Amino acid sequence: MDTMCRINDADCVPGRLKRSLCEKHYQRQRRHGTTSSPLIDNWIRYKVSDNGCWLWSGPIYGNGYGHMSRAYEGTLLAHRAFYIRAHGTLSSQVDLDHLCRIRHCVNPDHLEPVSRRTNLLRGTGAHSGQKNRCRKGLHDTLLPNTLYVTKFGAECRECWRIRYRAAGKRYRERLRAHSRSPHHTDS
Repeated sequence: MDTMCRINDADCVPGRLKRSLCEKHYQRQRRHGTTSSPLIDNWIRYKVSDNGCWLWSGPIYGNGYGHMSRAYEGTLLAHRAFYIRAHGTLSSQVDLDHLCRIRHCVNPDHLEPVSRRTNLLRGTGAHSGQKNRCRKGLHDTLLPNTLYVTKFGAECRECWRIRYRAAGKRYRERLRAHSRSPHHTDS
């Protein structure tokens, strides 16, 4: 019985063989159809558009940002990796704002390091003149202190108050209904 992987290279993982392959090569064959490394050169996976954007042609997350196949300086986001490669280190506390507003653009010249708050405010368009109403279109967002910014995004402060009060009202109604139920007993 053969105990060596048929590929027999430095990537082999010792242990039980499956179809005369070590675990690593077996999983690669099963997932990718080949035993060679699936990692490719990430730095050539973009196309230059007419407006100067480098549009990522690799995998893209559901939120529109490019995804690298291997980590570079601890990141898998393509635009962060390209920025770090061009400009050096970048704090994990800093967001990169796409000045071109195209999320899968990886051109380092189209990226600006900003705080999370600034990035969220720019994303809503409230301070760039793109949009001056809240998501529901009810309230003006150009007035000072009209945006409620959390780690999940920006929301119109008045819409947040309405939603918060409605949730409190539903909670109090549930408590009243529970205390009036015939199966409720006070101890």
